[in-house]
Amino acid sequence: MDVIDVFRASTDTDLWVNKIVELVNKKTGMADKPGNNKPAVIRAIEYLDKASILESIPVNKQKRLKKLTPLGKELVNLMDDFDYCNSVYNKLKDMIINHNFIVGEIKEDGDADKRWELFRSKLFARGFDKNQVDSFDVEMKTCAVLEGMYRDNIMNCLLHRYSNILEEHSPNDKANSILLHVIMKYIFNIFSLSKELDKINSEIYDDPKRYYNTEYEFVDRLPFFPVYERFLEDILDYFESEYDYSIKEIADMESDLLLSMITLLQPDKEEIEEYVRSFEEDYDYGGPKTLIKIYKNYLNFR
Repeated sequence: MDVIDVFRASTDTDLWVNKIVELVNKKTGMADKPGNNKPAVIRAIEYLDKASILESIPVNKQKRLKKLTPLGKELVNLMDDFDYCNSVYNKLKDMIINHNFIVGEIKEDGDADKRWELFRSKLFARGFDKNQVDSFDVEMKTCAVLEGMYRDNIMNCLLHRYSNILEEHSPNDKANSILLHVIMKYIFNIFSLSKELDKINSEIYDDPKRYYNTEYEFVDRLPFFPVYERFLEDILDYFESEYDYSIKEIADMESDLLLSMITLLQPDKEEIEEYVRSFEEDYDYGGPKTLIKIYKNYLNFR
């Protein structure tokens, strides 16, 4: 995948073979080591040619430029979109972990109240105002629902995207083996997503098993359930009663996470346009404003 990563990182859409070799060696650290890595890189380029992921642009009888085919561009977009999803999710996960901390132990009557007051004082010390501290419990629970929705749907987003690639590009066996290599790498990543969340203080939440412990995840919320309509329904349910966050960090994270998932899923844009029109026509107050904004950002994405 080093050759693909070179095209992902390059601002040039067309690259000479020798330039690809140079960039791969630089990326892998081979540039400063003895030995010739060029034959291996050439073989990788030839394999990507046979997979119809790269193609040649003839310049003369001896020199050719290499560029991504439409399938190659789709593969790069898939990798970029998943990395975007993963990056935003990790920020959300880290924020949840950072904002959950144990303050003392309950040993006798009255300790719970004392601990909550100490917890509030620590929030104030972190820069939260009174309104944010008062709403902290509700907002963090909503944040947990958002995190759970990501884990419930990210696998389907990825598999739906893969099925679209198969339908639109009909990759040959070599290309499909590369796609499956990428998909399996991301599936492994998905299964390990919430490991750190087990460390969170479960006493803050009414149902910690639902929020953070995948071992006890509700059966009807397990991954691999069919098609992306369920995700769009989940978003509608999530915004059924729109909540105005007082903590801007959470509000921004909500929009970024949902946009990243919709971008990876890539639902039909005409369908999303119809969603937006129905919201604007059917709701007296103009529909769930945050959701409409997220959908419009998706329509204007890339």
